[in-house]
Amino acid sequence: NDDHNYSPSLSSSPFFPMLKLSPVIWFMMGYPVDTFNTTNGTNLSSRKPDYDDKFDAWSGDTGSFEVDTNKLKAASAANLTAVLDFLTTNCFVGCKYTRGGTTSGLILRWTDASNYLMVYHDGTSIRLGEVVSGSLTSLAAATITWTGGDEKWILCELHGDDIRVSVDDVLQFTHTTTRFNTVTKHGVGGRATHASDRWDEFGGWRSMFYGRIDTVQPDPRRDKQHTYIRAFDDMERLGKHLGY
Repeated sequence: NDDHNYSPSLSSSPFFPMLKLSPVIWFMMGYPVDTFNTTNGTNLSSRKPDYDDKFDAWSGDTGSFEVDTNKLKAASAANLTAVLDFLTTNCFVGCKYTRGGTTSGLILRWTDASNYLMVYHDGTSIRLGEVVSGSLTSLAAATITWTGGDEKWILCELHGDDIRVSVDDVLQFTHTTTRFNTVTKHGVGGRATHASDRWDEFGGWRSMFYGRIDTVQPDPRRDKQHTYIRAFDDMERLGKHLGY
């Protein structure tokens, strides 16, 4: 490290700011998840998620969404929603979303085409809103820059009346609402969907491990090069120290 390129604080390093002390690592398992990896123009009618196809097929406005370059788009600008039944109201719901408009995004706890919760970006803030009898009302918001055409990872944790909304793995806000809190269908779409809206890797995600990297140990063999990554969650890390 004579040139200090591996020092986390050196802003001129080609690795800056990727080098961090004890970076966080998060493993998640997704099901049901749809990657939309199929032929362009394929719509959601009778389509089941890639992982796991034991779940029911998509429902809602399935004929109005179609695949475009392995991402999902709305076939027209309209009030459109498509959902999968996760069989549970308490779960993580997430997708990679390319923002086009300001009133569409991630659909939560969908009852029907006129009643559901929605996470969307209005051009200034990421918001949780409720659609009741077709009318959209904002419930909570956090200011965050999201330029139209950019893709970000939206993840929502639903647990009872609490909803936590994260963007690119950064928690934006937590909101409590009893609205639709027994409904198990979640999906994509919104109000006046935009031609540039795109959804990818939509589905239910389960947290398997969340912790900090402790050591990275390369094993550079001639026939196989790999690296051992050792990580501890916070409880395991605390358990290694004597405290009073």
